[in-house]
Amino acid sequence: MGAPQGRVIGLDLHPDVFSAAALAGRDAATACVEQSWDRRSTAELETWARTLEPGDLVVIEASGNTFSGVERLRAAGIQAVVLESQRAGQIRKSYCANDRTDAVKPARTVQ
Repeated sequence: MGAPQGRVIGLDLHPDVFSAAALAGRDAATACVEQSWDRRSTAELETWARTLEPGDLVVIEASGNTFSGVERLRAAGIQAVVLESQRAGQIRKSYCANDRTDAVKPARTVQ
């Protein structure tokens, strides 16, 4: 996978709610959180996805409901990829665990 054309959107998806963070920048070290969404209803996932910019890439850490979420995003026309949990865990130790920072972590691993 090459570098994304738009922003990288890290998505922390739970059965009932999700949080997301849009990162912009040329690499993980300098990427800045441009926009964030916190504790949105998972029922609104497709509606939220349609507000993203063309070329944005949504990155989700693998979990129980990840693949159904990716199917829903792709059906809404969004490019979405699943990040293997061990890769995401490599940077997890650097952050406090909460949904807002969990949404940023997957995006940083791609850039």
